Amino acid sequence: MALVQVGIMALRSPDGKFLPATPIYKELPVNERGRTAQEEKTTTDISKLLASKYKDYIDGCRAARK
Repeated sequence: MALVQVGIMALRSPDGKFLPATPIYKELPVNERGRTAQEEKTTTDISKLLASKYKDYIDGCRAARK
């Protein structure tokens, strides 16, 4: 389990200005790499997106050489 910041909360003073923010933490399970399930999903999603873009770039470079 790891303590992960999931948000912030700030109260208002009587004149309507925000007081200093306080982080909100939640204890979440982590895997062997120390990542939460959402961090793993986000990493996987962005990796797939970037790999696709990089493949398009490489294919374009190869096509330009011909």
